[in-house]
Amino acid sequence: MVITDPNDVFDLLLKEGFSEEEVTQELKNKIQQFHGFISKQGALFLVAKDLGIKLKSPNVNGYVYEDIEQEIDYDEFTIPIADLQQGMTNIVLLGKVTRVFKIHEFSRKDGTPGQVGTFLLADTTGQAKIVLWDKDIKIMNSALFGIDLPIRIIGGYCKKNQKRNLEVHLGKKGKIILSPEEISESKRKELESIQVKESS
Repeated sequence: MVITDPNDVFDLLLKEGFSEEEVTQELKNKIQQFHGFISKQGALFLVAKDLGIKLKSPNVNGYVYEDIEQEIDYDEFTIPIADLQQGMTNIVLLGKVTRVFKIHEFSRKDGTPGQVGTFLLADTTGQAKIVLWDKDIKIMNSALFGIDLPIRIIGGYCKKNQKRNLEVHLGKKGKIILSPEEISESKRKELESIQVKESS
């Protein structure tokens, strides 16, 4: 079936027996899954895929949705570290790790254990402290995580700590991409050339 208009995709889903409310909710969920970094058209094709409907495009070899996730250009949404402001959400950053701090364990008020890990991320405009909690910390034990290695942060939010310094936390649906493959060679060299002063 050849469909390129997202409205036709929506109508097809209705004809397949899905209610308008179901399709609308699935569409919202898919857009939230990608933190808003996907068009409604792309989200609709992915929803159709999830619901078992295959759609072909005359302009693309194979199924149009197969590469949608990989085709999201996060560079378009990436902001310079120097532009970080308190209250920002859905933040996308690209930089290299310049310092890793010791992981701290603590007990919450309800007695449950917790962990917090922090590291510094730098780009050509500045440096920011990144804060990870609990299960997200396991990424810091990866062989692809370490000083001078590139990473991309997707779905972060910015807040001030007790010292009134800005820091970026990973949102509930946020993620960190270690050694992102889509970085251009020029960008990779740019990150490698960054020199930062030791800071606490």
